[in-house]
Amino acid sequence: MEIIGPLDPPLTLLVAPDDRALTISARLTGSRSRLGSRDVQDPRVQALAKINGIRVIDTSRVTSPDATMHSRFVGLVTVFPRMRGERDPVLVQAGAFVLEPLAAVLSPAHP
Repeated sequence: MEIIGPLDPPLTLLVAPDDRALTISARLTGSRSRLGSRDVQDPRVQALAKINGIRVIDTSRVTSPDATMHSRFVGLVTVFPRMRGERDPVLVQAGAFVLEPLAAVLSPAHP
């Protein structure tokens, strides 16, 4: 992000700490954790997201179409169109958020 610089709107990183595919991938590479398995409640993640102008969204509450919990982005197809239709300023902010799929809103993550 230091090389790219801030983006407008911010770069969006979807994370899910319970993503089984990322857990397996980490084990295969010597337990090196994956970026997509970060916890948005972690104050370090929140701080780095703001400093680097990244929007980190926890998708753990979105229903997954598979047992690995890795394909949640498929469920976002129904959520993001509803979010884009609203003038919610949080959609253009950097920071750490939790996606509430039923309401189609992003809630700030708090430690």
